[in-house]
Amino acid sequence: MSRIIKQNLLGHIMAATLCIGFIFSLCTPASAGVCQNVPAITQAVDAYAANEQFTMIPTVQHTTVIQNYALVDWIAGEGAGEVLLQLTGSTWTVLSFGGGSINQAVALESLGVPVSVAGSLAAQMHACEGTRTPL
Repeated sequence: MSRIIKQNLLGHIMAATLCIGFIFSLCTPASAGVCQNVPAITQAVDAYAANEQFTMIPTVQHTTVIQNYALVDWIAGEGAGEVLLQLTGSTWTVLSFGGGSINQAVALESLGVPVSVAGSLAAQMHACEGTRTPL
């Protein structure tokens, strides 16, 4: 095999290894992206809803992660909204669980998200909204 092919193959193997490790991890913020499902974040949302004794557990539609912050959109029956989470150590914690009013940068900033992160989270979630499952 040529050197270039070996390097490309090695790059793909390393990327696949990172992806597999990511799936089974608690989510490394640097490896997360736009509109994807992150199991650890979905579990944190489910646990929050169960702890708060919601009548319906929300279904996570999309997750965007930047640095140690995640913005999730959800649906439950006729309702929908967003959840803001923060990663501390290896634990995702719900900062705000709302009916759709926190998907703007200003709202995220008011909840403590750094300005540099808030705008990107909001923009990524707006990009995801076109693929949201209809109610």
